Amino acid sequence: MEEKTINYLNPVKILIFATIGSLIGFALSLFIFITFVPFLEWSVIIITPLFTYLFCKKFVSKSSQAVIISIFSSLGICISGFIALVSMAAPVPYPLNYFFYDLLFHWVNPWIGLITFVFLSTFATTWIGINIAIPVGFRLPRKPIDYLLWIFVLIGSLFFILSVYTIVYTIVMGGSVEHELQSIKKAAVGGNTPYLIEQLNNPSNIYAVIDAFKTLGPKGKDAVPDLIKFLRNNDQNLRYAAAMSLGYIGPDASESTPELIEVLKNYKFSGGNDDGEAASFALGRMGKNSVPYLIKVITDEKENNYYSYSLIGVIRALGDIRPDATESIPYLIEFIKLNYNLPVKSPGRYSRGDVIQTAQEALGKMGKAVVPFLIGILEEENINNNNNSSSYAVEILKSIGPEAKESIPSLLKYLKKQPYNENIAYVIHAIDPTIKDEIVPVLVKNLIPNRYKKDIEMIVKTLVEIGTPEAIKAVNEFKAKNPQIKINNF
Repeated sequence: MEEKTINYLNPVKILIFATIGSLIGFALSLFIFITFVPFLEWSVIIITPLFTYLFCKKFVSKSSQAVIISIFSSLGICISGFIALVSMAAPVPYPLNYFFYDLLFHWVNPWIGLITFVFLSTFATTWIGINIAIPVGFRLPRKPIDYLLWIFVLIGSLFFILSVYTIVYTIVMGGSVEHELQSIKKAAVGGNTPYLIEQLNNPSNIYAVIDAFKTLGPKGKDAVPDLIKFLRNNDQNLRYAAAMSLGYIGPDASESTPELIEVLKNYKFSGGNDDGEAASFALGRMGKNSVPYLIKVITDEKENNYYSYSLIGVIRALGDIRPDATESIPYLIEFIKLNYNLPVKSPGRYSRGDVIQTAQEALGKMGKAVVPFLIGILEEENINNNNNSSSYAVEILKSIGPEAKESIPSLLKYLKKQPYNENIAYVIHAIDPTIKDEIVPVLVKNLIPNRYKKDIEMIVKTLVEIGTPEAIKAVNEFKAKNPQIKINNF
């Protein structure tokens, strides 16, 4: 039987459809692996070539041609897809770490970068397979589509070569890498901090170095000056590793506080390891010596109405320092008061509400030490009759819990002034469950059918927990009058 003629347009169609088939097959393989079968290699090996074969068979004259194209296309997507997925979860061997992290995943959205990388790699290997199965010739560009085709093929070829290099490098150097990791563990046990600092220059080892400093703890304090230098490095991954290591060293590394604050101020996260989160973590472990520096950030920024990452990070750190940060309590309360009713005047990474909530959480972590300050706010509100600005004090008392028992008299006064505010009743119940008669009427007044279902459920739950005859009666009457409202767990 005479073979059908293959013109120049057919290879382009084959290229497009075979690439699409490989992508769909690979995606389906991942779905099957994640959902049903924990054997990714078998689902990829079988499904990806099958879909590629089905998508390109109609454009070729022989099944053997479709098989060759499918093999090359599947080879491209399996190798590049595996490397791209792995590189999103952990550092890849040098020098590819700079390509994947800085070029591919930092400049664009990580998933867009991954899809682009895999698509172009598959595009290139599919084109090679087509030229082997159907010799069409690697002719010079003549039409606009030819130029685009060759650009894709050349870039994809580079991506595929890098993927193959990564796999070969990993196989060849696997023993060497394992030896390095074992050496890092021995250095941690022996307190060999110069060796650990040297290993930070190898991006593949940063997690092992962080774990080493976690093992060393305060014994790693000799490395502090060198780690501070890494905080000034342009590489985000190195800043991350240095900050995490300083955090594990703890208060003995408090001299790094100004530099950690600078990391927060210059923060610009673009994927990969989050140096800002690491700096905030480290500041929270620096102890009392770092508190004055952190307070200064709050006082410098409190009236800017620009809610930066540095402000969020510093407030979180004060909450993590907890008892040793009690001197910051007046500053945090003043910050909340100042910003509570103000609009945001400058566009920041975070809203006013984000920062205030973070400050509330930090104060809540400080426990009993903050209670007298909050009582003072409630008493001031009880005198001035301002029903809104002290609600943050109520929320903080709720997070402190039973340790805030001395605030009950002030909360009860506040409740009398706001008899429809069930949130105050919840807080009183959370702090001292023995107080019942004073809060039941407030909850009953708020148990009405036109509320959100979750609010009704919360009121019912609290009334049932209180368990007085009046509380149970109110719940039963509500249920009888409103059978259309189904209350969960009751």
